[in-house]
Amino acid sequence: MEFSKKMLVLHICISVLLCITTIVGTLTDHDVTAIAALTGTSFVTDGAWGGFYYWKSLSLIHISEPTRLG
Repeated sequence: MEFSKKMLVLHICISVLLCITTIVGTLTDHDVTAIAALTGTSFVTDGAWGGFYYWKSLSLIHISEPTRLG
């Protein structure tokens, strides 16, 4: 597995842990305002990162296997 994919998977795991921390903190009546902001930002970052990773993989496929006409 290449490095960028490993980092994407690691960041998604961190986002899920932040989400779980926010839920548990809310259920136990703690102030989770800061961690909730981090969780939202983390999911937005995952979306952008995943989109760029998907775009990169598609462009590499098109470079390595060009379309044949005719």
